[in-house]
Amino acid sequence: YGILAMFFVAFGIVMVKPVLGSVSVYWATLVRVAGVAAALGAYVPFLRNRRALLSPLRERRNWTALVPASFFGSYLSLILWMGGMKYAKASVASVLNQLNTIFIVIIAAVFLKEKLTGWKLLAVVLALVGAYLASMPF
Repeated sequence: YGILAMFFVAFGIVMVKPVLGSVSVYWATLVRVAGVAAALGAYVPFLRNRRALLSPLRERRNWTALVPASFFGSYLSLILWMGGMKYAKASVASVLNQLNTIFIVIIAAVFLKEKLTGWKLLAVVLALVGAYLASMPF
């Protein structure tokens, strides 16, 4: 599923790249978020465990974390992601955008105290070197 998902991400990037040149990044992001919200709105009523899934949203104390996380982690990051796709070559922007996985490893080690093994550290370094090489103009 993961490989198939990444294939469709790549296909979507190549498909949307020409369109991004003629529209605002903010508008493209709004359309993308609205499309996902509409799909979820149509899908959630058919889930058997929807009450359990939606119950955390009923607790007011959860919203102090949900609102900023949703804004920064979803909308703002999508604006920057779409901007990268619009203003950079698709091959370079897609490699740089995939660095989020590397940042997750680093942030998890710092904030969640997850173990940063030698292999993980090597993977982080190799990914950063790869991203640097992919952004070089040769």
